Amino acid sequence: MPRPAPPAMALGLLVGLVSLSASAQLNERTRSFYITQTKAGKSQNAGYTGAGVLVAVVDTGVLQTHPEFAGRLRKGKSFTGQGDQTVANDANGHGTHVAGIIAAARNNTSNGIMGMAYAATILPVKVLKKDGSGSTDMINAGLRFATSKGAPIINMSLGAPSAFDPAAFQAAVAAGQLIVAAAGNDGLANPAWPARFAKENWANGQIIAVGAVDAANVIASFSNRAGDTANWFVVAPGVDIRSTYLNNGYARLSGTSMAAPVVTGAAAMIKGRWKSMTAAQIADLLFRTATDLGAPGVDAVYGHGLINVEAAMAPVGGLTASSANGSTVDVGASALQTSTATAGLQTLASQGLLQLVAFDSYRRDYAVDLGAVVQPAATRSAAAATRPSAATLRLSEFRLIDGTQLRLATSSVPARPTALGEWTGFTKGPSERLLAMDVESMGNGTRGFAGFGLADRHFGVVATGTGRSLEGTPGLADPYLALLPQAAYAGVAGNLAGTWLRVGWLHSGLRGAVADQYGPGAGDVPGARAAAVDVSRDIGHRLSLTAAYRHALEGDTLLGASGRGALTLGQGARTEAMGIGLAWQPTEDWTLGARWSTGRTPGHDQPSQLIRAFSEQRTSGWALALGTMGRWHDGDRLSVSLEQPLRTDQGTLTLDAPQAVDAEGRELRQVQMLSMVPSGREHRLTVGYGVPLHITGLAGERIAGWLDLQWVLRQQPDHQADRRPETGLSLRWQTAF
Repeated sequence: MPRPAPPAMALGLLVGLVSLSASAQLNERTRSFYITQTKAGKSQNAGYTGAGVLVAVVDTGVLQTHPEFAGRLRKGKSFTGQGDQTVANDANGHGTHVAGIIAAARNNTSNGIMGMAYAATILPVKVLKKDGSGSTDMINAGLRFATSKGAPIINMSLGAPSAFDPAAFQAAVAAGQLIVAAAGNDGLANPAWPARFAKENWANGQIIAVGAVDAANVIASFSNRAGDTANWFVVAPGVDIRSTYLNNGYARLSGTSMAAPVVTGAAAMIKGRWKSMTAAQIADLLFRTATDLGAPGVDAVYGHGLINVEAAMAPVGGLTASSANGSTVDVGASALQTSTATAGLQTLASQGLLQLVAFDSYRRDYAVDLGAVVQPAATRSAAAATRPSAATLRLSEFRLIDGTQLRLATSSVPARPTALGEWTGFTKGPSERLLAMDVESMGNGTRGFAGFGLADRHFGVVATGTGRSLEGTPGLADPYLALLPQAAYAGVAGNLAGTWLRVGWLHSGLRGAVADQYGPGAGDVPGARAAAVDVSRDIGHRLSLTAAYRHALEGDTLLGASGRGALTLGQGARTEAMGIGLAWQPTEDWTLGARWSTGRTPGHDQPSQLIRAFSEQRTSGWALALGTMGRWHDGDRLSVSLEQPLRTDQGTLTLDAPQAVDAEGRELRQVQMLSMVPSGREHRLTVGYGVPLHITGLAGERIAGWLDLQWVLRQQPDHQADRRPETGLSLRWQTAF
């Protein structure tokens, strides 16, 4: 049988001896630059250190006394026929150097280094003599010994110029072991053996051939290339590598012998984190996540490229988990936009109660905190609640000959700012967008109305004669109709003996047809529909009372909250709500309004989701408002409102999801019933003042507009008890040019 070629060590040893003193003042990780080059540092800091993994080093043995391996050297064996065969002590230095790259301790020694998997345990197997020579019989015997000891990963930084009997390698593959083999130092187009065995069908993808690159990720001149083994070939740092050596010291060596243990250490890090992974899976993972070098894709020089530990430790192919009925849920695509009514989900997120375990395409488990993707309601802060639109809002009212009223809300969206407009706000070339429209036809005691985006003016307190002056006051808008943002509507109102009955139908489906009017993504609003019935009556002394009933059926939202992935909230949430309101004018100038609403949303099951069920949700909200018109200026308006936004008072969700895995990687599920009631109760105070003004334009023309000032104070924003009070102030000028 051919004799294995002895490792080329003379040049590496010489450079190492010269460089020893120069690196003494550097820290361990800096001296072990292969950790940074392969992006392994972040994973090490996360605790992926190879702990509990046995790695066999089939080489010249390992120096038994070196402090870098204290407590982590298994009793090995020698197969060289020299000296004591019951131990695998190193008299050459090569095997000790290799072992240090894999598993030198992280012990902050002043002159030391640290291995890739610095907590792994080394099994030294001596198959090369003091001069670095050996035979294939020695290699095969040593490999069989490593197999018998159950080492899941075997490093072989040795080579032969031609193929030899692969029986020992086949046995190791059959035993489920991963073999990492150096490609060789002859600068050839193909790897040497045993690395070249990786291309054989019987290898089952469990042999990794490793070439060497320098600090610039360029293939080393001495390194054999990927050649016909490219599909099973990666590269790693292998030039001027500092590691453990004889006399309990350190040296710098170069060779594919140094690159292979870098890959072995990475494999041990992976195996230590996911012990159920097979050898073939670990190899495939390292191939799949390698950083491409050379020609795009797998090439004949670099194979798959440079190993990338950070990418190998990250999820591959997305994260999923199984639901109670076995359906697959895309956890990686999870997102949740809450509403004020579902602020309890924010509370669950802040308390860390939305955690689970998900799996990537290799069935590797990852802890996932779904709370990180839970977004608060749109009015996250007082500043957001008062922030005017970037577009310039323009309201227009028209009365047709037959008495029909037409109301339009449009925006002037600037095409581009003028040089002056960059600081004044004036623009050139605006384009008009229709934001809302309302048509109201009045007959003898009846009214018909239709439109989209302005339904609030036809229902609730502001629809009464007394309450009309409070139109637009924050808080008085019906919160259950707000479940259908910018909905299209149609309805009728009739007066019977002084009592007004208003019946309307709302549907958000029209919004998709006018999505371009609202901007990107507007058409994605889920379809929903609702019926609204109001009964109101003026009872004298400028007092109007209103009773309301709402029946809303949402599309794929729940009380205005929208989720996907592991946070899917289901479809067809049905809410029935009732409310009362009043509007009172104690004087000619002042109007007082009040609203209270309560709703019930029946529970529903969704066995194909991780949120398996919702119980019945009970919600409520109220508002008080005071307003006056023409107080200090003709046409001005002042309003003050205090409200509790819609809030869940009762309800739970059931989370049925994997929470851990056992030693074999099988998921352990847990069923949790979590409250939907938020931790706090928001109270929102809003003061607004608007006044019509006229200014002189750049060309001397008079421009009519509306100046609006609004101040908001929020206590326990979004119903979160631990949130600080928020305040915001906005100033807006509205006009048309």
